[in-house]
Amino acid sequence: MLRTVIPALAGCLLVACGGPNEREATTGSSTNVLDADGDGFTIGQGDCDDTDADIHPDALDVVGDDVDNNCDDVDGTDGDRDGQASVGTGGEDCDDTDVDIYLGAEEIGWDTIDQDCDGADRYDFLELAAGEYHTCGIGSDGGIRCWGDDAHGQVSAAPTSGVWEQIDAAKNFTCAVDEAGAVACWGADAEGKTVGMTAGPPAEESYTDVALGFQFGCALTDDNFVRCWGNDDSQQVSLAPENTPADALAAGGEFACIIMRVTGETLCWGNDQADQVTNAPKGEDVVGDIVEYTRIGIGSSHGCAVRVDQGLRCWGDNEYEQANAPSDQGPYSRIASFDDFTCGIISNRELSCWGIDTFGQIDDAPDDFDVVEVEPGVSHACVVRADNGHAECWGRDDFGQATVPW
Repeated sequence: MLRTVIPALAGCLLVACGGPNEREATTGSSTNVLDADGDGFTIGQGDCDDTDADIHPDALDVVGDDVDNNCDDVDGTDGDRDGQASVGTGGEDCDDTDVDIYLGAEEIGWDTIDQDCDGADRYDFLELAAGEYHTCGIGSDGGIRCWGDDAHGQVSAAPTSGVWEQIDAAKNFTCAVDEAGAVACWGADAEGKTVGMTAGPPAEESYTDVALGFQFGCALTDDNFVRCWGNDDSQQVSLAPENTPADALAAGGEFACIIMRVTGETLCWGNDQADQVTNAPKGEDVVGDIVEYTRIGIGSSHGCAVRVDQGLRCWGDNEYEQANAPSDQGPYSRIASFDDFTCGIISNRELSCWGIDTFGQIDDAPDDFDVVEVEPGVSHACVVRADNGHAECWGRDDFGQATVPW
């Protein structure tokens, strides 16, 4: 009898004999069944501190005490495990059910979702187009948005689908180029003649750029040739250089211009009442140096072009000083004109406008933020901000053309 009891006692000493729970705690599976603090959760069930009954997966966890009460690795509740606590528990994650939504996340524009938790979706623009009483723009999602006067369908007839890459506006109509190179137009010309969705350059070709003037338009094919259509009273259509490759295109009033690809010179055609065609800058300056141009903008009867050194040359009608830039040295990164005024962007993203100022389109131009895009209309103008991509407009606003809805 002693021979069987003594070994049992010895074994009991080695394994620390006790009740059933104590013996189970020594096994390899004990962490899956033991709830040492009695909070209803074992370590295997996610209890990250089984010595504290206030710490378990269902505990209330509020930001600020540096304690991870609910065992989600964050001070506060992080239901989607994106590393940020929910707003409801004092954190900054505005949607704790979606791992792609949190403070600082990449914002996707125009999808009605506030990914970065800044209180709004991103309504940013890549390009703008301003007419007389309406404005349009291409958002970062490739969609077109328009606002202002809709008497000719300038707003309501804009395309509601597709991905668009370039846009321009005349007084009462707008045209845009989509990702496939097709041109669509909507609205009406200055005399109310319907342009319609099928109007524009020959549909059998593909285009990269469109520019509009008074009752006419021109577009660049994807192999850099000019095609024009519409009113031809000043031969702004029939004199278009269809076989001359171009690197840039602009239209305004009743004339149009290109920068020729081979020489870098400007070439204009159409109405010449203010010498806006004959005085367009050629390939040599006054001392005979060769000059090439990279960008061009034209209004009713004047034009401005950016040289390769980013300096500026303006010509044509100067009744409102629209051909006298405040600085012709720049350096200009962009230039755009409409009617009797012009705006340019200096390479450090500062805005400069000059010309007629009847509605504050010059004096009210913003100077408290950097811009990356500018587009004058007849009596108002708009820019794209460098910091957030939002559109900002100023000048005449009697039809809401300078009040951006987003």
